[in-house]
Amino acid sequence: MDEIKETNKRKKLGVPNSNFLLGYDYEIFQRAGGNFHYINLDYQGILDNKRLFAMSLAANLLANEGLFATNFLGKRETDSGQRYSHTLAAEKALER
Repeated sequence: MDEIKETNKRKKLGVPNSNFLLGYDYEIFQRAGGNFHYINLDYQGILDNKRLFAMSLAANLLANEGLFATNFLGKRETDSGQRYSHTLAAEKALER
């Protein structure tokens, strides 16, 4: 975390230190207060229960007409990870 704050200061990015939070996404959303106008979550891997929980917490923090976006990139995974995510998606599709 110190390295991130130092980079922010050195490159004059202007992000206040209070905006840097350490923890799992769901922990941060449980502690967060206020209303956000925009939340974007960029995940690597597949959608799972922990991410669904985090997304539901985040969605409850949105201001009126706030924007919520997510991105799940399986392509950053190994071939076996991609096969696993495709298998899960196929199983879910068959359940419907």
